[in-house]
Amino acid sequence: ADVVDLVDRAVALPPGPELSAVLGGLSWEKIPNARLVEVVQARSRQLAHDQAELLAGLVEITHAVAVADLPGGRSETVARVVARVGKRFEWASHEIAAGLTWTPTVADRELGFATGLVQRLPAVFTALQQGRIDRGKAQVFLDYLDPANGDVTAEQARLLVARFLGQAPGWTRKQLSDRLYRALHAIDPGLRRRRYERAVRERGVALYLDPRTGTATLVGDGLPPDEAAAAGERIDRLVETAKRAGHPGRRPQISADLYLGMLNGTFHRLTEAQIIAALLAAPRAEDNPHPHPNTHPNTDTDPADPDTADPPAGEAGAGDRVATREGIEIRVGLATLAGLDDRPGEIPGLGPVGAALARDAVTAQRRGASWKFALLDSHGHLLLAGSLRRRPRTHPQPRPGSGSGSGSGRVRGGVVELHLTVEELDRHAGDPALTGWHPLLAEIAARWADRDHLRARLAARPRARFARGPLAEHIRARDRHCCGPGCTRTARGSDLDHTREHGRGGTTVEANLGPACKRHHPDKDRGWKLTQPEPGLFRWVSPLGRVYLTRGEPIRPDLPDPDLVGHPDGRPDPDADIDADQRLRRYDPRILDRPATDPP
Repeated sequence: ADVVDLVDRAVALPPGPELSAVLGGLSWEKIPNARLVEVVQARSRQLAHDQAELLAGLVEITHAVAVADLPGGRSETVARVVARVGKRFEWASHEIAAGLTWTPTVADRELGFATGLVQRLPAVFTALQQGRIDRGKAQVFLDYLDPANGDVTAEQARLLVARFLGQAPGWTRKQLSDRLYRALHAIDPGLRRRRYERAVRERGVALYLDPRTGTATLVGDGLPPDEAAAAGERIDRLVETAKRAGHPGRRPQISADLYLGMLNGTFHRLTEAQIIAALLAAPRAEDNPHPHPNTHPNTDTDPADPDTADPPAGEAGAGDRVATREGIEIRVGLATLAGLDDRPGEIPGLGPVGAALARDAVTAQRRGASWKFALLDSHGHLLLAGSLRRRPRTHPQPRPGSGSGSGSGRVRGGVVELHLTVEELDRHAGDPALTGWHPLLAEIAARWADRDHLRARLAARPRARFARGPLAEHIRARDRHCCGPGCTRTARGSDLDHTREHGRGGTTVEANLGPACKRHHPDKDRGWKLTQPEPGLFRWVSPLGRVYLTRGEPIRPDLPDPDLVGHPDGRPDPDADIDADQRLRRYDPRILDRPATDPP
């Protein structure tokens, strides 16, 4: 058919299989300029239709009867049975997450969206299915008019949908949102108060990593605005005091340092004058826009420094005024910590961090943190794990002003996990450049030589009700995360679950244990079947008969070699850094003067 004829058909057809076929026959490079927008509109209608059908499928799964409960015993018969019931099955969200490789959080969100449209706002769902509105506008309707939120009755929602749905195709999402907001407050002046009270009840703190920059965001939401404003005013006042005292940083930089120091314990029990002095004494290296060499860290060898574990920082000097920062768990390769490579480290529950930051974090909590090792095979999976008594005599010096070095005061608690392969253990043991590491390497080598005995100890109490000690640490180090399909909840934040129930004869050994988070732990009681064909490999069979294999991520995943083409020193153009710093300094507002940004 002629391209123009196909475009005419695409413009006229409603979304569905026929429109999909017509659009599939159109090549972008052959569409006349004047018709491009019309084809994009047709594709948008088709996309909305397909998204609606996907949402309908999610809801259908929630009402599908589990395979084990279907009539007929033969698999070929069961595969043809169609059986739905009115109630919703609680295992459906995890069935969806596993099948679509979504996280449980995403599956819950998408299923909630689908259920809200299909069952509570059916007219909005129909408009999406017909391509009259897009998914974003459907989300706006649900956010404002879902009776399940308790803000509107089902009848109020129906009337407001009828009032605004016909006009929604001609409005932007923002315009639709504004109309619904004004309408809701017109019919119910108490709505704002109820929403405010509910949001305060649901207040919380969120921490997440920005994968583009490697930096973290720590935010509170649902906060009473007067108390949040008072907190902002206090930080602003301290920022101005620091600026008058000669701090070279910009106001947003100083306010961020104050925010962190007040929360992580660095400024605990310090007077305001001492806080300002601490800020002035430790400016961050990242705040300096001038170029500096990107080399591996220098290391100090201090023969007088003990190579054994130090007492926890919090045990001494309980009456002094030295602040103690909270320790963290940090995982890093021994070669990276020793400055031999720049592989990323990891903060469990947050994500990967740069090598320099990992070294700074380890240096900051060298005293007081517990140290562990993970010995790996050539594929990065665990062979042996355990605690370490020794510490390296040679340790990386923190970058000047890194904010994580010894100048930051004592650190309470924390875990440092070093990982290396057996081949690296053999190679580094005689390396003269790693003399300061030899006692620690010798301790790991001794554990490896005694591995048969140590592994036998993991099975020493097969009838115990709970996994404890070395066995628990081995399972957490081996699996890293919850063993549920697609789950990224850390092993330390999960229960150590018996694959075969302890009450049904399951033993407490590594081949019958795995981390299971609060979401996935109950799944075996909800129709899922779990086996462990080999230690660390989990086979899940869902209520609908789907099979999913899970295994913990490698402790050391395979990574490409560094590529510094275009930046021989590993750094971008230093002039660009200086220009950016100067541009930011021209706009340097207080917290309460900064423009609002959209929440994440």
